Amino acid sequence: QLGNDLAVDTLFSRAGIWLTAPGSIVDAFDSDETNIRAQSLNLLAGGSLGSAANFLDIGLGPRLESDTDDTGYLTAHAGTGAHLRSPSLPLILHQLDAGTEVRVIGGTDVVVEGTVDAPLDVDIAAGDDVRFDGGTISADTVRIAAGSDGRGNVVGSAADGTDIAAVTSAFLTAPDGVGTEAPVEVRAPRVDLQADTIDVTATPPDPAQTLAVNATGVGGGEASNVVLDLTSTTAVEVGTIYATTSTTTATTPLFTVFDGRLGDHAIVHTPTFDIRVDHHDRRFQPGFDVRAFTLSGLYDMVVTPESALIGAFIITQNPRKVVFSNPGGVADLRSRGRLNALEHQSKNDKSNRVARGAAENFATAAGDLVFVDPAVFECGKPGEPNACEDNN
Repeated sequence: QLGNDLAVDTLFSRAGIWLTAPGSIVDAFDSDETNIRAQSLNLLAGGSLGSAANFLDIGLGPRLESDTDDTGYLTAHAGTGAHLRSPSLPLILHQLDAGTEVRVIGGTDVVVEGTVDAPLDVDIAAGDDVRFDGGTISADTVRIAAGSDGRGNVVGSAADGTDIAAVTSAFLTAPDGVGTEAPVEVRAPRVDLQADTIDVTATPPDPAQTLAVNATGVGGGEASNVVLDLTSTTAVEVGTIYATTSTTTATTPLFTVFDGRLGDHAIVHTPTFDIRVDHHDRRFQPGFDVRAFTLSGLYDMVVTPESALIGAFIITQNPRKVVFSNPGGVADLRSRGRLNALEHQSKNDKSNRVARGAAENFATAAGDLVFVDPAVFECGKPGEPNACEDNN
């Protein structure tokens, strides 16, 4: 013991270990060797547990094959920061709170079984999975990174209730999935997600706050599938959503996608609109108020209770609802020859390129909305005044 601090070299027990210090409980040496090996561990420190420069290394679980309990759990309190690492064994966080911040590194799985709480930051990294099993992480900002060994998930809890409560923001990333087995439930005004598959339910701490969400693959690439259930009584703003397929349910009066990219399709449900945007498929799809397509795979949208503004070409729409498309400008009969290729878009790639160029280059106004005269797509036989022109 050094003053009020307890410096730990090596402690082993087949049962539990309880350590209490008026100051800090720290690693006696600057090394990655395990300081505490036990079935379970209880730590109480008036100062810190470990330090940012030298984590306290622990290993919890059975020591003999004859032990029937194959799990080890941690209960800990730190007056300041908690910096803990479990290099080789799964770590169950039964209860962990700190006066400033929590940093946890797991070589395999980290399981959130109870409350993990800090007023500033909670940062959890795992070699394999980070699993929620009825517990909750609460902090100003929360960062969870699973799968540092190349494979891993952030697994949602099967129990109802919030998994993450963040005052400012939450960031979750995993090479495989975020929200596997069950959706991860997040309460934060800003949520950033990066994984191959994503299934997340999110709402701000105050329902009247605007909810901001970004969802992509790891590193900002394209996820394979994204499922979002988002709620705010004011507005939901999706800054970026890059996914081969996505389904977003937004319970809000104002829903916005600023930067959308799809490989196959994107589906959006709001209280008053059901919208589907496809990359190439223009076949009839029942059950949607708006059907649109994007040749580039890029799209955006703004949806209110009264109207929907879609940054893609509209295929069909509910005639009882107000729907606009915004490639920019106004197209009417004066542009017939240029836009006639739209009739042939399903036939070949060249027609698609011509149609896209026509919409961009021959708009007769500079507004944000495009209105297409239905007569543009109606033409007669050769020799008639409104004969079709072949611009292919």
